[in-house]
Amino acid sequence: MELIAFRASHFRSLYETDWIPFHDMTVLIGENDGGKTATIEALDVLLGNRRVDTEDFSYSHGELAEAPSGTAREKELLLEARFRVTETEMEHIRAAAPLTVFEDEELHLVRRANLGDDGPLLGDLKLKARAPADPRLQRDKDGLRLDELRQFADEHRLEVAGPRNNKDSFIEAIINARDQAGWDECEIGVGAAAQLGLPVFTVFPSSLDPEQVVSQGLRSVFAQEIQKEEHQGRLEEIRRGVQEVLDGHIANLIPYVRKYRQDIADVRVMPQFDFERGYQGARLELIAGNGRPIALGKRGLGMKRQVTLAVYEWNSEVLRGRAGEGTRPVILAFDEPDLHLDYGSQRKLFDIIRGFTGSTIQVVVATHSLNFVNRVQVNKLNYYSLDSSERTKIEHVPSGLDAEELFLFQVGSGMGLENSLMFFERCFLIVEGATEMGALPSLFERHTGTTMWSEGIRLLNGEGNGGVRLFAKFLNQSRRNVVFLVDEDVKTQPGSERIFSQEHLVTDGFDIDTQVHFLGPREFEEAFTDEVWAKMGHTFYPREGDAQWSAAEFERMRQDTERRFKDSLLRAFRTDPATLGIRLAQCVESPSEIPNAIRTCFGRAQQIANRAEQD
Repeated sequence: MELIAFRASHFRSLYETDWIPFHDMTVLIGENDGGKTATIEALDVLLGNRRVDTEDFSYSHGELAEAPSGTAREKELLLEARFRVTETEMEHIRAAAPLTVFEDEELHLVRRANLGDDGPLLGDLKLKARAPADPRLQRDKDGLRLDELRQFADEHRLEVAGPRNNKDSFIEAIINARDQAGWDECEIGVGAAAQLGLPVFTVFPSSLDPEQVVSQGLRSVFAQEIQKEEHQGRLEEIRRGVQEVLDGHIANLIPYVRKYRQDIADVRVMPQFDFERGYQGARLELIAGNGRPIALGKRGLGMKRQVTLAVYEWNSEVLRGRAGEGTRPVILAFDEPDLHLDYGSQRKLFDIIRGFTGSTIQVVVATHSLNFVNRVQVNKLNYYSLDSSERTKIEHVPSGLDAEELFLFQVGSGMGLENSLMFFERCFLIVEGATEMGALPSLFERHTGTTMWSEGIRLLNGEGNGGVRLFAKFLNQSRRNVVFLVDEDVKTQPGSERIFSQEHLVTDGFDIDTQVHFLGPREFEEAFTDEVWAKMGHTFYPREGDAQWSAAEFERMRQDTERRFKDSLLRAFRTDPATLGIRLAQCVESPSEIPNAIRTCFGRAQQIANRAEQD
């Protein structure tokens, strides 16, 4: 069973989210208090580990204006998740809930909580599915009552083929008369069979506390082990059996710790659990070579980092080893695990956490670490921010074909575009060549008095690179702000001959009037005056003796019908396109010397970048 999407209503800042996608590894990024931790804790509530508190209910937007104290809260919160299930899992669920119809081989789970005068009340976990409209039948098989089934069949005059003292006879009759009885979408109770298939949700701490990490790792093992069929009904045997399983895993911890710290001779872990309170945690004790215990709490961050990494690595091996044993699936949540780690330790931890993922293990990581962000495929990132009402807004890249996503990820990396910039840059300005790349940053600063970098504007070069065109389309479809500055002749040359022809831009979904700025009369270099080019020749490419560059020479270059103006410039100055652009910008002394089309493009990019920041 695999979590594929989650949404929340009225849970803290998660006032009304869209479906949030989840993958084998999902990374939550964004601003502080943006809703990352709230998402993890809401999932913990949904899957039954965490209580709900009054503070979990969102403030009511409509009532806040009338409540100066700011204490008005919504009275109901709703948490929902969709899970992809295997054919075998679906067979078990259908057998456990025969009077239900599930769509698309998915399970849709819901849990509600209500805020009353006596405090919050958390409801039971429910399955959303099509079922008979009669509430007496909206239960799993164990919850169906024979007398109510018999009563329902008599009311609807159903033909019951089997014995009337058997639930199955009435269930079969109701299924056969589905059209007659009327089935609607509703919420039914989740029976024991379905609950046994739900993932174990485990949240790891952000602090450098190896004991807590050990405890959480063993908590997942305990939850999986205690619900195996062979353990049902034999309490003391179960306790001993589970203890043996835990002890076996604990014994394997020693080599992981010694891998990082040779001075530690032994590791002792004492799990604590009983059948009234369940798993309570575990105490971790480290023993030095001289036999004395090591007071880890009084040691420096260096040892804590090393032992914590060792424990994470051990946890990864334990859980991946159990994945093929028919145990429940696991969702591991890490809330800022990199918080107290240095750069090298962050990289190591990322590799360990990525190693957790497998056929029955999913990982969710909330982080601010760009080290984490830039090593994950971009479609596995969810970006969190707050709107003007302090409610969470979540952005993510739409999922498509894996091959295309991987290609786009590689294209972005090839352009020096890290994943973090996909979400933190506010506008992407795409140009056609190296001359523009060399000139535009300095021209922008000359015109605006600030830098592209500080404004959140990222410059991308699309010259001869069809991948950049695909990437631009990808950015635009992902609701990222994209602006083009292209040569005027893209309007006249056939679409197949130019990467960013007008025909291609329209086909890719760009608005020509608002997103595309044309420069000419034909190409970028022609937009600058002959006087500017002559000044550049005087400044950087002086001629020998008394010979001077004149504006008339450049005017003649423009008239040459056999050679492009740009090619004539490169030949005259004996330079390359990037250097040509840099030198050009250095010779533009006044904003008035910057062509109007470029200034208009700068203004548009700056406008939408500032708007994106405000949003």
